[in-house]
Amino acid sequence: MRPIIRNLAIIFCLAVPGGVLFPSTRGKNEMELPRDLPRQIETKVAEDDGLQPGSRKITVTIQNRVVTLKGVVQSDLERQMILGHAEALVAQNVPDGLINSGEITFNLQLVIAGH
Repeated sequence: MRPIIRNLAIIFCLAVPGGVLFPSTRGKNEMELPRDLPRQIETKVAEDDGLQPGSRKITVTIQNRVVTLKGVVQSDLERQMILGHAEALVAQNVPDGLINSGEITFNLQLVIAGH
């Protein structure tokens, strides 16, 4: 009988997700952004045919919930398009309302060429 109970206990421990037994101490709005999110944003911008080729080369960093976009663009319209890509991808990866609450901010360091 003891081997059966021990085997059931092991199976239970392996099958139950950690969050059920040990719930996270983080609140709903305290989630971390995915590590690959900067790469996702850079890829999305690089694949946008609506941007001039030189404007597709941006760098993205995320630190302390501040999304920083750096690069050179040709116009304010391109700056807004890149920001739109970043906002859409961030919105897909965070709980509802986190962006609108000011918990996540965007730091635009996109310089318009010739200015």
